[in-house]
Amino acid sequence: MPNQIFMLKTILVTILITVLTLASCGHKGDKNDPDYKKVMAIHDEVMPKMSTIHKLKKKLRKLGDVSSPKVLQMLKDLDDADEGMMVWMSDFDPPAEGSERTTYLKAELPRVKNMADDINNAIAAAEQYLKANTNEQ
Repeated sequence: MPNQIFMLKTILVTILITVLTLASCGHKGDKNDPDYKKVMAIHDEVMPKMSTIHKLKKKLRKLGDVSSPKVLQMLKDLDDADEGMMVWMSDFDPPAEGSERTTYLKAELPRVKNMADDINNAIAAAEQYLKANTNEQ
């Protein structure tokens, strides 16, 4: 019974985090702006992967080998990737218009690409490890 309560709490927390993350993900600015579209396309590609990060962390912990340096590093990378998305979304605030907006969005492009790379790399490493160390396909 305590295990079922823990699982239910974990599921509810994951759902809550996902809902809050999606709700806080308001797009700021003119959606027809090509620079804005480039930045947001990258964000929109990796945003749905936040739930994957949470699922992978749970699976890694479930393996029971959380003292392994490799597993600890993967958990840290997943946490850092998750935090990177939250920080990027919190910081993203382009000016409404003009050359400042263009400059801001061009500067954000490498930042959002780096955030996306961190997410994709952390997920790929965890999935590869789980595939090699469990019966998951």
